[in-house]
Amino acid sequence: MKTTTLLASILFLVAIQLSAAPLKIGDKAPELKIDKWVKNGPVRLADGVGKNVYVVEFWATWCPPCRMSIPHLSDLQKKYADKGLVVVGISREDVTKVEAFVKQQANMDYNVGVDISGETYGAYMDGVQGIPHAYIVGKDGTILWMGHPLQMDDVLRQVMAGTFDPKTGQAVEEWKQKLQEALQSRNIEDAIKAADEILKINPEDQMALGFRMFVFSKRGAIGEAATYIDQLIAAHPDKSKLWFARIDIAKKSGDDAQIREIVSKFIERFKSKPAALNTMAWGLLDSMPFGSAPVDLAFQASAIAVKETSSDDKIMKAAYLDTLARCYYAMCQLDKAIETQSKALELMKGEKDAERFEQVLQFYKNVGKWGASSK
Repeated sequence: MKTTTLLASILFLVAIQLSAAPLKIGDKAPELKIDKWVKNGPVRLADGVGKNVYVVEFWATWCPPCRMSIPHLSDLQKKYADKGLVVVGISREDVTKVEAFVKQQANMDYNVGVDISGETYGAYMDGVQGIPHAYIVGKDGTILWMGHPLQMDDVLRQVMAGTFDPKTGQAVEEWKQKLQEALQSRNIEDAIKAADEILKINPEDQMALGFRMFVFSKRGAIGEAATYIDQLIAAHPDKSKLWFARIDIAKKSGDDAQIREIVSKFIERFKSKPAALNTMAWGLLDSMPFGSAPVDLAFQASAIAVKETSSDDKIMKAAYLDTLARCYYAMCQLDKAIETQSKALELMKGEKDAERFEQVLQFYKNVGKWGASSK
């Protein structure tokens, strides 16, 4: 691809993300104007100035990634409750729908409100690309961080310990602005430098990491990409997004031995993180050509995810069983696929996504019938 075309493509992708957020790091967090609190509450940010740290997350009942974040947010609320953390989940859906959903959750242990008017949602989320999206609000009432709730652990740990430097977040925003300016002026090397500086501060920054991988890909520099991510992983071994990027690079290389080695290391590293294991397993099954995926490793990761998840957490247990059933299907163990998908469907009864689970189950059953009829 020509350099001008490469830059134009990257500029478009980055510009979308940079222009998305109406709020910036260091801005005063808008007050929460919630029409209906369906669990705990009410919560007013002004009441916590000087004593509380807030995590304000925007989510929806229909959003699978949002559901994946619920146990994690609950764990954070419990972990830091005595240090003044207050977690708030805000939806703008129908109140009865949110109330019914929350009542079914065994581990949604934080404040949940419904923004019927959309005033709070608009103040925080106007232009933001996708949910879940969370903000960390410091004791001074300013925004310290924003992004996916599964990526905020390190920052929150520092904030709660009183060691977080607000200038860090501001530095990221400044480097993102430099990144955009470099791309607008067609200066690819300055853009790369800006992305590298962002990743030094936040190695899982979605925009910077995606930009670097995009550049490596368009240049056909798979080896350089592997070395780059390996260095980041060495410095930050518990960052799952770095591992996902490394697995993607291995898949592009077509080196089966390399794929197996990296995936095996991932499973060992994240064996107590069901969500990460499930994401990786599904990615192997869904993105690799038929017959080339290391199904045994996907199965191993998926089985651990199922085992590590309580049946009380019905939504996530069902999601992990769904992946496990897919593994059985890929291994030609149709009876086990049907049995496992049936368990997933049972957990999903009454849920919006139940129909999809039922369709998958019916597919497995149909495959069995087709196979029997061909004998």
